[in-house]
Amino acid sequence: VAEQLIRKALHPYADDLVVATKAGLTRQGPDVWTPGGRPADLRQQAELSLRNHGVERIDQMQRPRVAPP
Repeated sequence: VAEQLIRKALHPYADDLVVATKAGLTRQGPDVWTPGGRPADLRQQAELSLRNHGVERIDQMQRPRVAPP
């Protein structure tokens, strides 16, 4: 949702704007986040971020530290 709000507020992005986002957690419901760090999960999240931002490239993709269970 945050990426869609950012796009609505700032798109089209200025040429010198750096788009950064994060991946590695999936939201299962209100206040429920599940680690999803497999390569396929990260790719899916990156592709979703591209669509949400309406860009062809994400300048910086961060993966939050996920504590072991």
